[in-house]
Amino acid sequence: MITATPRSYVLLIGVTMAVLALSSLLAFSHLKNVFAFDEDGYVKFIVSKPTLFLGKISFALYLIHQYISTEIIIPKLTEFGVNFWVASVFALSICIGIA
Repeated sequence: MITATPRSYVLLIGVTMAVLALSSLLAFSHLKNVFAFDEDGYVKFIVSKPTLFLGKISFALYLIHQYISTEIIIPKLTEFGVNFWVASVFALSICIGIA
């Protein structure tokens, strides 16, 4: 039987963080290139009314969504027998409306 030591956990966490950092770096550098070399207008969908609206409310949505959805709306709806995913979509729409 193999037993894990605190040192092995630290090594595992370090390797995991390094892999995540490298993958994030690669993903964001690719996105930067997509936007930097967009001469044909392929990413114009980002500057649309829905995305601009979400950009305007993003901080307020960030502040309120977790408490309102996970502490109030979803538990109350699931108590009444509503499916979790239906309650989640409803909570999301309520949070966007409040934000």
